[in-house]
Amino acid sequence: MALFGGAIALSAFLLFWIQPLIGQVVLPVFGGTPAVWATVLVFFQGVVLFGYGYSHLSVTRLGPRRGAILHVVLAVFALVWLTVMPIRVGGHAPSGLPEALEVLRILVLGIGPPVAVLTATTPLLSAWFVATRRRDAGDGRRPAAGAREAGDPYWLYALSNAASLGALLAYPLVLGPIFGVSRQGTLWTAAFLVLVGFLTAAAFVVVRRVPTTTPVEPTPGADASLTAPPTGLTIGWRRRATWILLAAVPSGLLAAVTNFIAADLITAPLLWIGPLALYLCSFIVAFSARGRRIVPLAVALAPVAITLLWTPIGSAGGWPILPLIVLEWAGLAIVATALHGRLAADRPPASGLTGFYLVQSIGGVLGGALVALVAPVAFEGIWEFPILLIAALVALALTAPDSVPDDGAAVEGAGQSRRRLNLRPFIAGAHWRLLPYAIVAGGLALTMSVDGSIALPVAIRWFSVGALLLLVGGPPRFLALATALVLALATFVLPKAALIRDRSFFGVTEVVASADGRWIELFNGTTVHGTQSTDPLLRRTPTFYYAPSGPLGDIFDRLDAVQPNAAIGVLGLGAGAIAAFG
Repeated sequence: MALFGGAIALSAFLLFWIQPLIGQVVLPVFGGTPAVWATVLVFFQGVVLFGYGYSHLSVTRLGPRRGAILHVVLAVFALVWLTVMPIRVGGHAPSGLPEALEVLRILVLGIGPPVAVLTATTPLLSAWFVATRRRDAGDGRRPAAGAREAGDPYWLYALSNAASLGALLAYPLVLGPIFGVSRQGTLWTAAFLVLVGFLTAAAFVVVRRVPTTTPVEPTPGADASLTAPPTGLTIGWRRRATWILLAAVPSGLLAAVTNFIAADLITAPLLWIGPLALYLCSFIVAFSARGRRIVPLAVALAPVAITLLWTPIGSAGGWPILPLIVLEWAGLAIVATALHGRLAADRPPASGLTGFYLVQSIGGVLGGALVALVAPVAFEGIWEFPILLIAALVALALTAPDSVPDDGAAVEGAGQSRRRLNLRPFIAGAHWRLLPYAIVAGGLALTMSVDGSIALPVAIRWFSVGALLLLVGGPPRFLALATALVLALATFVLPKAALIRDRSFFGVTEVVASADGRWIELFNGTTVHGTQSTDPLLRRTPTFYYAPSGPLGDIFDRLDAVQPNAAIGVLGLGAGAIAAFG
């Protein structure tokens, strides 16, 4: 356990050390836009998919012994790659590709092979661990770690995510402040060398303890999950599709929530660590024996969290920043824990471990790619956020226990079924949904009232709509359908028509007319970045940050008095408005 667990923990720590490190290196090159971090997430999710696919083929096609030797060879190759291709961006010449593909190209060339080795280590060593325990079970010996650890190797996945969380928190608190980027690269390479030693020792144990011929014959009293062969488990496509959905939605919400906070609320260094840490915590909770006890509470609160997540859409610019960040983070944590809990509850026995991880990683890639790669090209607005929230409700409905009324039945009794509407299935458990919702929504409304937020009337209206949906949202499928209709209305019908709308890798920019028609406003996301009067006499008068009555006007007045015909160059944001002073 110390050898396999230590190797898995170190590989996970290194993976989530390199993730913020390489993100910090790449981010400034592309203007610091939130889309860069979303693309970095997609890269790591894609490499996870590759690593899990390789580990699945290694276990099912090569077997533990040959697979162990191959993995050590690949780890040594990755170590050599690190010395040839050091972690830097400046050495990669621009290729002329679109921004997202350029980020992916740089990441593949810089850290592709070592990251692939890291991502494959957790499922591979988990399978090797099962293989060594299977040998003990076949010999009639009880594994020293105890039956629980041996029979359910998924605790190693919780250990992996715990180590990942440790690295993610250590980066801004210890690693980043103490060591520079270049020194971190050297330390990371040295730690990778230590991991190669761990992998070599683990491979030696596998070659020495696992026989070349499998499966072993079970002995009386042996754990069935250990003596079962690693292949032959039949899993239907519908079950696999459910796994993909349960993994894809939290992954997509991770990127969507991060983008929402960075684009519409506040852009701060390493702000994306918070959502990613909560995402990892949801895996730790779902796949650990003790943490699993929290999952029912998360499932019960998930409809409330999802409803609170969509209420600020369209008016986030007027909300108080700190409470809204807390709301977004808490909502992501609850929804991810609920869905990952349902995913962990449906995990197959140990013989299907690598296939389960592979399917799960497919979902992770699809969710992240929707936000980072598909949405900027296919959507005019931030449509992926409501789509993911609806998908979360659908996932909860599809995986709900049969005892939960989810068919929206509107009948009761044999004699009254066709004459009387029964609302009890709809309002069942409404108090458990409305009470936490009212506490959070009321607190937000009170905060906005104290701050004098102009978005308060809009927030109250959407809070009321959300409360109505939760009141009648007893059947999970009905709640998903009703929420989808409301969000479709809010996304495509109610917003003001834009004079110009453009979405790119750097976000959504649109120009809209004000309600009274006196102004034209420039938005990036939900933030106003400039206004222009529609009055022909005032069209060339600078407004907003650059109004003549502001400090910039004072500068031009002073300059005009000293040097009336000065030639002035303007560089950066606001160049168009400042040019109007000419």
